[in-house]
Amino acid sequence: TYNTTIADIHDITLTGVTSWESSQAEGSDLYTTQIPSNTMYWTNMGAATNPNPTIGSSYTMHKRMGYIARVNYTLMGKYLLSASVRRDGDSVLASDRHWATFPAFSLGWRISDEDFMEFSRGYLNNLKLRVGYGETGAAGLSPYSSWSLLQTGQMALGGKYVGTAYFPQILSNAALTWERSKSWNIGLDLGLFNNRVDLAAEYYITNTDGVIWNQKTPITNGGFDANTSFSINRNIATTRNQGFELTLTTHNVQLPDFTWSSTLTFANNKEKVTSLGDGAGEYVTNGNYTLQVGYPIQSYRKLKFDGIWQLGQEADAAVFGDRPGDVRVAVPNMYKVSDGVWEKRFEDGSTQRYDANNPYAIDANDAQIIGHNSPDWTLGFQNNFTWKWFDLSIYMMWRNGQMFSYEPIGWYNG
Repeated sequence: TYNTTIADIHDITLTGVTSWESSQAEGSDLYTTQIPSNTMYWTNMGAATNPNPTIGSSYTMHKRMGYIARVNYTLMGKYLLSASVRRDGDSVLASDRHWATFPAFSLGWRISDEDFMEFSRGYLNNLKLRVGYGETGAAGLSPYSSWSLLQTGQMALGGKYVGTAYFPQILSNAALTWERSKSWNIGLDLGLFNNRVDLAAEYYITNTDGVIWNQKTPITNGGFDANTSFSINRNIATTRNQGFELTLTTHNVQLPDFTWSSTLTFANNKEKVTSLGDGAGEYVTNGNYTLQVGYPIQSYRKLKFDGIWQLGQEADAAVFGDRPGDVRVAVPNMYKVSDGVWEKRFEDGSTQRYDANNPYAIDANDAQIIGHNSPDWTLGFQNNFTWKWFDLSIYMMWRNGQMFSYEPIGWYNG
């Protein structure tokens, strides 16, 4: 870091940072059966009479390195400029795509230090307006995800074990590159009453290109086994996040032996997929989550249950091949015309009516987005207390608009 002041009004700070991360994991395992005594545990597995024990070992390595150059400039303590550039490299990507560059800058204006704010000196300690732009990258992958690898094993052939080689379930993608997020934000910082009350508000818009998604390959390309398709990590989507964040901190009590402060946080975020790239369909599903244009990344696409068919709804239930007591499914673009008559509108604008003599068959094409794993808004409230050498923190959090997918902890078989 280098700092200098010119003519008492120009303050310049130059900073250079480098970072390096390295992680390695090694493992070994031995599996056998027919151990003579349970008291041996794993300490004498060689005594097992199983003629075909299984021996395995593993090794993974991941490295990441970064360089950062930053300049901070302040004019008369009121006008602020910060600019930086970051160069990151990650070993999980292909060799010619390890490195990427991410610039950022921000501007600030400390309004409270202006002469025309003299009238507020008694209660206003800080009022700052700031705006910024920055790019960040992510490569959330397992090591070797972009490498062309073969897995080895053994199979019985002619009464002997012979070596085999096969593709892993996740295929390599040499074109896989960084997810890149470009963010704009504008914020306001406020300090009142000798900083007993601090308020920070910020609005942001983030556009992300090249969202990495694990996508199943067409079964015409073959399968990993009889039940599992191959999959590949691809940069297939673009997304937009925009929202508002608010943080309010109050220092309620400040005594020599006792302090109490409170912090209230609120965040509202609207996330949606804006594109799935060339050649993509309407949506892409992997496991529980679905990418679909207009909806958040971690969305659930399922049949939407709409209650139970009730007594008195026999005619309507028959349109779907159901009867009272059966689960009712909400079918997209399906509208009731009259008792026992429903009409469905298709994407091409055509319509078709259904009744008990021409019932509608519900299938997987009737699935729709029913929710998402990311909350629409969150609210947090924290209180910190200190008394002499003791401290206590109490934190509460609310989330709204979030859906979870989980397995019941119990089951019932009637």
